[in-house]
Amino acid sequence: MTHGIIMSPAIVLLLLLPLVSAQTFHLGPCPNPKVQPNFDVNRYLGKWYEIERLPAVFESGKCIEANYALRTDGTIRVLNSQTVDGVRSTGEGTAAIQDLEDQAKLGVSFSYLTPYSPYWVLTTDYTGYVVVYGCTDILRLFRFEFAWILSRSRFPPNATVESAKQLLRTEHIDISGMTPTDQTNCKDYCIIMSPAIVLLLLLPLVSAQTFHLGPCPNPKVQPNFDVNQYLGKWYEIERLPASFESGKCIEANYALRTDGTIQVLNIQTVDGVRVPAEGTGTIMDSKEPAKLGVSFSYWTPYSPYWVLTTDYTGYVVVYSCTDILRLFRIEFAWILSRSRFPPNATVESAKQLLRTEHIDISGMTPTDQTGCEDF
Repeated sequence: MTHGIIMSPAIVLLLLLPLVSAQTFHLGPCPNPKVQPNFDVNRYLGKWYEIERLPAVFESGKCIEANYALRTDGTIRVLNSQTVDGVRSTGEGTAAIQDLEDQAKLGVSFSYLTPYSPYWVLTTDYTGYVVVYGCTDILRLFRFEFAWILSRSRFPPNATVESAKQLLRTEHIDISGMTPTDQTNCKDYCIIMSPAIVLLLLLPLVSAQTFHLGPCPNPKVQPNFDVNQYLGKWYEIERLPASFESGKCIEANYALRTDGTIQVLNIQTVDGVRVPAEGTGTIMDSKEPAKLGVSFSYWTPYSPYWVLTTDYTGYVVVYSCTDILRLFRIEFAWILSRSRFPPNATVESAKQLLRTEHIDISGMTPTDQTGCEDF
C-alpha cells in the first residue's frame, strides 16, 4: 500500500550542527551548579519574558516570551515565540523533571526524534525572575553553555537582573557574552515561550555521533549532478551513527517544489509507529549542485547534504560534516538505494568510495529493512 513521499530521518540531524559553533564555548567539562531547592513546578508555570541570554544563533528576534502549562500526564507543555522581521514564529515542546531528588533539573524536547536536553532552574522567586542554565560537554574536553534570565515583567528592575547575573558569576559561569533581549514595542501574545529553549534539545545528539579531531575533509562530489534524476524514493541501507535514528524501515523521498527547492519527507518505524517529518533541501553551490543543504525548520540554517556519488537508479552515497573551530569534526554518512536489499557488491562499492575519501566508516551500521511495508 502506498502512503506517499518519505525520507530518511537521519537527514534531520544535519540541520542541527551549524548552530553549535555560534554558542558559548569553553574547554573542560560542564560545571555542576546548585539548583533551586524544593522547586515547585506549579508555581513556575505561566508566562515569562526573556530579559538576557548567552548567544544562541537562531535566537535573532525580539519580544521573546515563554509559557509553561501542566499536562494531565505530568509533563509540561512548552510554547515559545519570537518576532523576527515583524513575523511571529512559534514552536511547541515538552519539558519533564529529570531528577526526582533535584526537581529543578528539567529537560526539554521539541521532537519525538530527540532526547531531553538540560534546562536547569538555578534560582527563582516564582513571581519576579528566574535564572535558567543548560550545558552539554563533548567527551569532557569542552562544553557549550546557555543561560537565560527570564522575568514575569518585560522590564524588571536593574537590581533584579544584576542579582541574577551575580548568581551565574558565583557559579563560575562566564556571562561576558550575555546580551539583552529587545522587549520594546511588543504585543502581548497568548501562550508562548523563549525559542532559545529549542536549542537545548540539539546538543545531546552531538556526543553520540562520529567524532574526529581536525577540520572537515573536502571530498569530491557527483559531477554534473542532476537533481531531477535524483528525485523520488530511496531506502536507507547503512549509516554512521545518529542518536535519534533508532528505528527501522527508514525511507527517503524527494520532490521538486514550484519554487525550485526540494520537498524532503522522512519517516522511520519506532516500536511499530511510523514517525514522519518534513523539511526543505536546496542546492548551496551552483557550480557544484551535488552540494545541497537541508533544513527542517524556519529557525535553523541549511546543513550540509553532499551527494558524493550516485547512479540515480541504484544507489547514492551522502556525506555531511561540520567542524568546530577547526579543532574537531562531526561526520555523518548514508548509503541509500532504490531497493530495500541492494546487492552486497553495490554496498561495498559505496563504502569503498568513502574509504577512498579518507572518511572513517568503521562505525557504520546497517539499517533494518526487514518486514517493512511500502508506505
